[in-house]
Amino acid sequence: MLDSILEVDKALMVFLNKSISNSFFDLIMPIITSKDFLTALGIILIIFLGFFCGKRGKITLLVLLFAAGMSDAICAQ
Repeated sequence: MLDSILEVDKALMVFLNKSISNSFFDLIMPIITSKDFLTALGIILIIFLGFFCGKRGKITLLVLLFAAGMSDAICAQ
């Protein structure tokens, strides 16, 4: 059973990597998935919510900060 699942997984990986490859994504995906890009994107989102979205943006920012703090506290336990 496990061997058949591994064979399907391997065939799917080969199909996705060889048949659907795109040179544009080969260039842009390392940039998009880097840690620095995601950090900068998060900071831009926080600034946008805080300064340009009015009261709803500030409420959303507070809820996000509360949720991040609670999840950090729960995971640390």
